[in-house]
Amino acid sequence: MCIGAKNIINISIIVTATPKPYSRYTISIQSGYNSTTGWIKVESSNQSGVICYSGWSLSAADVVCRQMGYVGAYSNRPSGVSNQPTGQQWMISYISCTGYESIIDECSISSGFSTCTSYNVATISCHEERSPVPSETLNSKSFCSFNYGFCFWNNTGSKDWIWHASDGVHYNPFYNERYIPFIYLYEKQTSSTSQKAVLVSPRIYNRTYRIQQVMFMYRYEGSAFHDLKISYSYGSSQGEFSLYTLNIISTTSTWRKITTSSFFPTSSFFVSLIDILKSVRSITITILFHAT
Repeated sequence: MCIGAKNIINISIIVTATPKPYSRYTISIQSGYNSTTGWIKVESSNQSGVICYSGWSLSAADVVCRQMGYVGAYSNRPSGVSNQPTGQQWMISYISCTGYESIIDECSISSGFSTCTSYNVATISCHEERSPVPSETLNSKSFCSFNYGFCFWNNTGSKDWIWHASDGVHYNPFYNERYIPFIYLYEKQTSSTSQKAVLVSPRIYNRTYRIQQVMFMYRYEGSAFHDLKISYSYGSSQGEFSLYTLNIISTTSTWRKITTSSFFPTSSFFVSLIDILKSVRSITITILFHAT
């Protein structure tokens, strides 16, 4: 939080609307020089194999890393990986992802028994959540620019937010925002079911006699009806206190800045960002909150 009479929490987000799907594939990293880098082992229906390189891209690597619990991919072709299995085996022989998919089942996949040389076995390097250091003032749980991930905010809804790095090489829903860090969710298929996406902060320890506010910027593209709510609570069993509710019904072509009403927590607390999508009337749904 900022130091002063008012402490500001900077946030960035994007939202969508489908329940978390179940993947038919169990994925793990093997034979790397650390836990985040190696070749990819895939298990499905009592079969075990690899992903072969056909169609393999950074967008596919992003989906694979997120399915394993990382925030995204550094590389889809890292150096230093060895001991890849070769020869005739079951494998994913082709995979093509856009980059916003929740699991690889949502990508275009071909699988079966085939031969993949060691050079063509897909390798990966995933991005872990990065702990704050004193010099990184915009990488803390209460003042987050999303430069390095989620600042340990947790996805607890039916659809996870996706982290977009600022390096300009990952998929993003706004072409002209390639070099901005943010988090987002993207919905391609239409749906008539109400869904709920929730992002919850780590516990924030309030300094005595400090008034709090939440500040964010958002951008939305699509055609749907959203209720965006920001609240705080002292714990899961103690109820929530609403700070802001925003009804979104049309596209915003520019960033919009919102500051919630002030609140005065009496002890440490959590902040929640809740989006309820009630109906979808277009191909894509995107809401973005970017750090100010």
